[in-house]
Amino acid sequence: FARLPADRPFDLFLLYPPYALREMPLTLLKSSAALGLAAPRAVAVWEQAPETLDLCSAGDAGPWRLITTRVWGRRAAALFRFDL
Repeated sequence: FARLPADRPFDLFLLYPPYALREMPLTLLKSSAALGLAAPRAVAVWEQAPETLDLCSAGDAGPWRLITTRVWGRRAAALFRFDL
C-alpha cells in the first residue's frame, strides 16, 4: 500500500489473495484504514474459501465492519463496510 499513488481515498477494495494466506485480507483492511486509503463508507469484498469465513467474524479488521457473507459452490465472499 505504501507505494500506491492515490490523490483521494478509495471507495471499493477487492481482495482476492492466495487462499493459503488466510490472515492477509484482515491485515490489508487494517492497513488501508491506518494509511487513510479508505473513503468513509467504502466497501471491501473478500473472496475466499468457504472454510475461512470464520476469520471474517472472529478476526480484527479495525474499523471495517462485516456486513454479510455468501457462499456459492467452492467459493465464498465477505462484504465489509468502512465505518470511521
